[in-house]
Amino acid sequence: MQRTVRRLALLTACGAMLSALAATPALAATSATTLPASSVTNTAATLEGTVSTGGVSTLWVFQYGRSENYSHETSTRVIPGGFGDVSVSARITGLKADTEYHFRLAVLYTSPGSYYSSVAYGHDVTFTTKKNGELKLLSHDLTVKNGSVSIPLKCASSQDCKGKLTIDTIVKIKHGFATVTCAKTDFKIDADKEKTLHPSVSGTCMGLLNGTKDHRYKTHLTAELTTGQPRVSEHVTLIRK
Repeated sequence: MQRTVRRLALLTACGAMLSALAATPALAATSATTLPASSVTNTAATLEGTVSTGGVSTLWVFQYGRSENYSHETSTRVIPGGFGDVSVSARITGLKADTEYHFRLAVLYTSPGSYYSSVAYGHDVTFTTKKNGELKLLSHDLTVKNGSVSIPLKCASSQDCKGKLTIDTIVKIKHGFATVTCAKTDFKIDADKEKTLHPSVSGTCMGLLNGTKDHRYKTHLTAELTTGQPRVSEHVTLIRK
């Protein structure tokens, strides 16, 4: 009698366990979804995606390049087991301006009960880096008035232009040559906007300018930008009004 009761109790417990397992949803298959890139500049971008881990430990990486051959990839990272859908991202730099890039998310995982690893890929997504743009000098004849020089510029770029601007000249001295700074200033010009800078002219340079017959003096302008645009180097003429 006691043996029969024990058997009935065991069968009842097994039935309960099977019912619980049947009610538990199966783990979703591990997959990768590639999302549009964000924070794209002329030389960098953030790659975005979602990993559906299926609850298992998953390695992920972004593959990218100028074609679907994906010549580069980000460092490999891991999502521990027990997670579901996880958003992932990676910042890439050193890109070429005004260039289309392809990328996709790839994951490596091992299914429960399997000895073999599987790979899943997200679909291919493209983005185009921004143009370098340029800082344009709108006139090479720069007016000097009341001790300052007017420098008309345009930021012909999709991003703001900022940096340092210098006007200098080379003069002959007793034992050779020396560089004289005529004007210098930091600047910031909004994207696709024009702006006229008015830095002060040094006393030494004003002396050189006043010493000419027609109050015109040839100098050199240099603008070093910090936002990816190429360096500006132009010959200019200072004209005292």
